[in-house]
Amino acid sequence: MHTATTTSSERAPRIAALIVFVGYLTYLGERSIVVAKGNISSLALIGTTFSNRRQLPSYLYQHHGNGYDGQFFLRLALDPFVLR
Repeated sequence: MHTATTTSSERAPRIAALIVFVGYLTYLGERSIVVAKGNISSLALIGTTFSNRRQLPSYLYQHHGNGYDGQFFLRLALDPFVLR
């Protein structure tokens, strides 16, 4: 009869995935709480070059500079049918 026991080599990937997951949650928490003062929208990296503060919803955090591609995905998610 074969018993189903897990060895340490079978648990290693699960432990590694758990460590990465906890590390990523820690990064997201630090980034949104410390850097953006609790505003999770800072992860989209909306830059001043390609966005207008008056046209943005008030809850979105805006960085100085060009920003990152997340700002364009966020714009599509907020209003996908506006093409201008």
